[in-house]
Amino acid sequence: MSAVLTIGGTTINRVTTRTTLIRCRPYAKDAYPTLSFARCIGPLTPGPDPWDGQPVTLTQTDVVPIVYFGGGGGSGATATATIAGGVVTGVIITNGGSGYTSAPAVGLLGGYGSGAAATAAISAGQVSSVVVTSGGSGYVSTAPLLFSGDTGTHLTHYDPHLGWVREWTCYGLAKRAEYIPVTDSLTLTDTARYNLTPDDPDYLPSRAGRTIGQIVADVLDSRSTSPASASFSRSRESCSRATPTISSRSTPWGTSASSIPGPSPTTSRW
Repeated sequence: MSAVLTIGGTTINRVTTRTTLIRCRPYAKDAYPTLSFARCIGPLTPGPDPWDGQPVTLTQTDVVPIVYFGGGGGSGATATATIAGGVVTGVIITNGGSGYTSAPAVGLLGGYGSGAAATAAISAGQVSSVVVTSGGSGYVSTAPLLFSGDTGTHLTHYDPHLGWVREWTCYGLAKRAEYIPVTDSLTLTDTARYNLTPDDPDYLPSRAGRTIGQIVADVLDSRSTSPASASFSRSRESCSRATPTISSRSTPWGTSASSIPGPSPTTSRW
């Protein structure tokens, strides 16, 4: 599989930067997707690395089906397939090859689809045309995104054969909610409280009766200027009873953010 790594919006040449992909876990049950890679840095340099704390993506590139020719007594013929709507619509010859005495068989491999078929014709010992007899289904023409997240910080170690090496373990975008700095626009602190009862001194009508989705959207859309950490958890009850919380404290009425069933009343501290 061929893949393109981008860090901070820049495509990384993994050959010149001596970067190696270690592992990619695009999906994880009850956990975050992860991507691990390492770069040989040569002499050790102090301070942060330019790749620290950057958005990162990994995209698969070899998605268009490969066209290959077999038999016919010749060699060297190459071609590319065109895809539209998930089906193979045509085959473009890029090299007719030489020495063909009969039409070679045509095969299509990869591209996530199946069922495509084509036949070739020859002229003067070369493959002159290819006709698609079945477009198949399920083929893709755009590179699928394997991973999108953030690099975080690195771990540096010494390898006796490679020298100094830096490794990154990146986490998917969902993990951003755990460390986005938050300053509440109303309290001007790192605490935002929702779904309080009307007799609470901090009660705000605009923050009453909010769902977990509305609370998360408010926090993520807020102007982030303080070093507070943000995260949320979901209760084991149904989604309608989900309780967002980062930290909680007991109220004068003997309840806390994590124990109130919600969505009303719920005390959420961000």
